Amino acid sequence: MQLSFAGLAALVVAAATTAVEAVKPNPSALMSANFGMIGRWGFNQASSMYTDDVTWEPSLYSFCQSTSYEVYHIGYVKAFRDANGYPGLHLGNHCYWPNNAFPNWKSDSETGFYNLNCPSVASDIALCQNMGKKVMISFSPNDFIGNTTADNGAVTAKQLWDLYLGGSSPYRPFGTVVLDGIDIHAWNNDPNSYSDMIKTLRALMDASPRTFWLSGSPRCDYPDWTLGPNNGNRTDRILTTAPNAFDFLTPWMTASPNICGFAGNNPSGFWTQLRVWNDLAASLGIPMFPGLPTWYVEAFDQAATGDYINSTVITNTTLVTQLKTLSQFRGVSLDDASYDRLNTPCIDTKLSYSHVWYRKLMNDSWTGCLSSGLEYSGKTLVGGGVSTTRRINTIQTSGSGYFRFAGQTSNTVLVALGLLAIGGLVF
Repeated sequence: MQLSFAGLAALVVAAATTAVEAVKPNPSALMSANFGMIGRWGFNQASSMYTDDVTWEPSLYSFCQSTSYEVYHIGYVKAFRDANGYPGLHLGNHCYWPNNAFPNWKSDSETGFYNLNCPSVASDIALCQNMGKKVMISFSPNDFIGNTTADNGAVTAKQLWDLYLGGSSPYRPFGTVVLDGIDIHAWNNDPNSYSDMIKTLRALMDASPRTFWLSGSPRCDYPDWTLGPNNGNRTDRILTTAPNAFDFLTPWMTASPNICGFAGNNPSGFWTQLRVWNDLAASLGIPMFPGLPTWYVEAFDQAATGDYINSTVITNTTLVTQLKTLSQFRGVSLDDASYDRLNTPCIDTKLSYSHVWYRKLMNDSWTGCLSSGLEYSGKTLVGGGVSTTRRINTIQTSGSGYFRFAGQTSNTVLVALGLLAIGGLVF
């Protein structure tokens, strides 16, 4: 029987210190849950703007403690094969070559990425999972899959399974820590199909007694070049050949200002493309989390002028209300964590950009910060200073998140209740 993730159940919180293995949810509960947040961590895009590493992306665990993200897409896996025949990993300043090389690992990788040994990140992942967070590796190679044979796709899938999920290998980047799934973020215009790889991953996940997620992150322009659905002579795309492979979609409304940028050259395109992806997700019975940037600098990778949505638009317009009219909308996916940390629109509570999104998703009547703070507005930073301190966000442990499973527990709930009891943040 296929292990469907479609029925992600509502949060049932109990006060305890250890997370319990996720219970397989009831598929009938799919669209009854509330809203959630996905964050991208590990790419450290802030290093493109800042040379001072004090402002760079902090550890994964620090984000798990201080943000409302319930799911993290980490990394990327940036190469199908390094010189040793393994997928190459990119985790920015958190784990890198050659400091984190496996013993006797070849150093002549054509792609510049290597399979890495990352014990400190592994420790953070385990801590985050104990809080009830889900951590998925993001697969976004720069190189091509090589050919269209099923064997090649199956080999890659089995390697990803062995390195990150339920398999085994002496070269697992995170040791015995098992991630919660894989996000397919294939944006390299590979002329070959990912279908065989994704089908094999799905089969491995479904055969496991443990729950794993497989998500798709297409570009906003429908249909996506790599994932599909089929279009023209592209007749082997996964959203046509195996449309039920994914558990949720995160279409990225970025990098195409003439097509889907919220404030780009074609404002109506944002809604047009989003509705098409929503219709596809509805036909598959899966949720959708539109991808958006946490910064406003068009020169950065995968961003364009008009992609960024200012916090005042989020809080003081009908944007979120309109998003909630989309039947499969269940929250947003934000890229990336390093800029989110620096982007603090609310100077009164030092809330980050993602907190603004989360507050509005959870409370339609919330109208924004008491006073404005630091926010990206054009090509330069404006506002008064960068805050590097964060308070534990009580919203994310309140029971309203989309991604929580029945049976999970979190000691963060106790902290949150304590804050409320002593007059913590008022939402």
